[in-house]
Amino acid sequence: MDIIKIPVENLEEGMIIRGIDKKWLKLPFFNKPLNNIPKHIEILKKYGIQYVFVDNNKKMGINSKILNKNIEKIDPQIKATIDKKEILQLKRIKELHVEHKEILKKIFLDVRAGKSLDSPPLKKVVKTYIDYYFRKPELLMNIIRLKDFNRYIYIHSLNVCILSIIVGSRIGFDVENLNCLGLGGLLHDIGKMKIPESILNKKGKLTEKEEELLKKHPIYSYEILKDSLDISLDTKKCVLQHHECIDGTGYPLRLTDKNITKLAKIVSIVNFYDYLTSTTSNKEALIPPQAIKKIIDVAGTKLDKLYVHFFIDTLGIYPVGTLVLLDSGELAVVFQINRRDITRPLVLIITDTNKNMIPPYPFKLDSYNLVTKKPYKSIKKALENSDYNLDTNKLIDNFIATCL
Repeated sequence: MDIIKIPVENLEEGMIIRGIDKKWLKLPFFNKPLNNIPKHIEILKKYGIQYVFVDNNKKMGINSKILNKNIEKIDPQIKATIDKKEILQLKRIKELHVEHKEILKKIFLDVRAGKSLDSPPLKKVVKTYIDYYFRKPELLMNIIRLKDFNRYIYIHSLNVCILSIIVGSRIGFDVENLNCLGLGGLLHDIGKMKIPESILNKKGKLTEKEEELLKKHPIYSYEILKDSLDISLDTKKCVLQHHECIDGTGYPLRLTDKNITKLAKIVSIVNFYDYLTSTTSNKEALIPPQAIKKIIDVAGTKLDKLYVHFFIDTLGIYPVGTLVLLDSGELAVVFQINRRDITRPLVLIITDTNKNMIPPYPFKLDSYNLVTKKPYKSIKKALENSDYNLDTNKLIDNFIATCL
């Protein structure tokens, strides 16, 4: 039995209402044959209902002329809609991300040249992301997918800052702690400005001596910040401890669980994830689900298990930008995390069932058949972008551009 969508005023005697355009409203005459049309229409309009979903069953006396003119079939091709205001906000955040990369680059290079740290612009960057989080956290999740091989350290630092803020917010940190955490994420690698570029950009395995020098960067980060009176002790400890492991095998101080600050534990997880999902001079990026698996594998030994749980709950099983195969046979790209069910995000469907490219369109994977209560589509598995020669970031960016 099909479900069809019709205007409220086209309801007829005997029709059965299975759903309405206001999901929160339940009325006693739903799911049974209607027997008082004027009264039912009056009640529905009182609640602002414009459309209803009814059984497409001719035995119930539905006027076929009305249906042919006004119905909208409910099938697996229902397209989601994305608010243009959100698209404009995404565009603005991406522009800010580019601006902030240049701010970070200048400050980091000034430090490499021996100048003191200019912290006010960095604090402003952190505050901007915190403000955006409280407006619409999903928008920030769309930005951390951005990578730049040639500007890895700056993009990496921005992404660690952003994702740390999001995780900290999910845990329940107040604004003061979020500012300390965000700044710690932004500056955790600034000590690498004291490491020779030949080591930072070296392709292949580092020598033992080079590895030992690289492992000093948390100490260098701390030394750069330690005399800054406007940077909190919590932030300073965060940059110093972000490579410590709860089992005591980390560096540079080999601290154990209880001696590592909560900010450092969060930045440690986020730093590891962004590193795994980025291409660097000596490694290719993993797809997000692979990176998440690696994080889960060391939860409780290297990384704090509770904070890993919050991290995954924040990021979702399929983070934004993940290429996925749907059970319908179509390919899709995750566009927005669904907080109610992290297994059913909003995706952009990019191919037909034969894997032929189509103009991308948004689809909510939590959409379901009103009668059977079963989702129309589900994720079957995550895929490697390279296997299909696709750049999911470009696909998302192009889709956003077409919505403007």
